[in-house]
Amino acid sequence: EMMGIEKDRLIIKRIPLQQLSKAPEKSVSRREFFSVFRAKAAEVAVTSLPDVGTGGDEKETFIGAITRRPENFKRRLLIQALEGFPSLKEMHIPSTDAMLAEIEVSSKCTGCAVCATLCPAGALTQKQEGGKFCLSFKPALCTNCRICEETCMPGAIKIKETARLNYLAEDMEIRVFETERKTCSVCGMDFVSAPESLQLSGDAITNGICPLCISRHKKQMAFVQNGFVKTST
Repeated sequence: EMMGIEKDRLIIKRIPLQQLSKAPEKSVSRREFFSVFRAKAAEVAVTSLPDVGTGGDEKETFIGAITRRPENFKRRLLIQALEGFPSLKEMHIPSTDAMLAEIEVSSKCTGCAVCATLCPAGALTQKQEGGKFCLSFKPALCTNCRICEETCMPGAIKIKETARLNYLAEDMEIRVFETERKTCSVCGMDFVSAPESLQLSGDAITNGICPLCISRHKKQMAFVQNGFVKTST
């Protein structure tokens, strides 16, 4: 339907999976399983992070460990097949279990760029242009892993219910968020905006203060109030 051809013209070829030789099973206790799991997790974490003071060593960085992943063979074949068609019809599919997704970013975004850093496919990129923070999205690279949505602390990123399948064959970049950067009047660090959940009372107080300083101030005030209540009682 998306390619504008009849279903009868498509040939479906089924390729049977090869049977893998199985090693003899060995019973493992619950304690042994979690011991091995913790050891492997620690090993991966240690090898991923660069050693302090060993800049000359060619060790894999944390972001390198994230982006290192085997390419999806079926996805690559599908994209190559779609590239042979001059034009594709716009086709929306449910994003659940789809091979790509579309995202939307709300004003809750604080410009931390965690989503762009952790995106294993490189579908999200952030730039600083003329005093503005810009977040761009390439749907053709997205694999619908939903890491960006899960790791966004302010909850600014949402996966749309549907995705356009024709985006797989289109090398396009969509700017999903853009805002001016500010300098915090307290800590002097650059920031984008403060989510409504972190706003202080009074616009004059809120403007010019980064979310981190606002959160720190609210925690300090809560600590003081709790101490005052305990002293009073």
